[in-house]
Amino acid sequence: FYLGTRLKNLAIRDPFTGFYSARYFTLKLHEKVESHEALSFVALRVANYDRLALKLDFEQIKQLSRVLSEYLRSEIRTHFRRSDFSRLSNETLAIMIEGSTKEVTESFVGQLIRKAEAHDWKIDSEGTKISFKAFLLRKTKAQTGGSDELMHRMESGFGIIKEGEVFVGDLGNGAKEEKQRRNTDILDFIAYDWEEKSKDLE
Repeated sequence: FYLGTRLKNLAIRDPFTGFYSARYFTLKLHEKVESHEALSFVALRVANYDRLALKLDFEQIKQLSRVLSEYLRSEIRTHFRRSDFSRLSNETLAIMIEGSTKEVTESFVGQLIRKAEAHDWKIDSEGTKISFKAFLLRKTKAQTGGSDELMHRMESGFGIIKEGEVFVGDLGNGAKEEKQRRNTDILDFIAYDWEEKSKDLE
């Protein structure tokens, strides 16, 4: 019974941060994105994570995850009443915020990045500085989609912004085009696969 409970907790909670695991958070996010509820999805990425990983040891990296998650949780809950958190990867933390406008959330995220970058995280004797990128996507009540589309847009957004910048978008802008692009990619692959098989048969 104890082992089963522990495994269940590990499936739901990230052991380093206490946030929702990436898989569980994605399931919750998918339900919300499919529903007719307004929300903001925010992802905060440590832009200089690779450099930090070379500088810090494993225990210090774990400590960094803990203090960063505690800082983020405190800041978010001070400003927003309803929110869920997740550690999507070693360098990316995600927040799902309900009951806030895009303008308020965008202003908060910009201030959060500036404040966090000026913060001394006290991970090592030299004083660890962290640089960030942020992704913000707003979903209105009328918009629906899937978490896979949202995650894909998140990675695309992070790919085009620099350290210290915030990508801001709406679920409705690009979701339809992205779905069409994926369908085109699938059709192109089927056509390519059919052509290759035809050559094999010949």
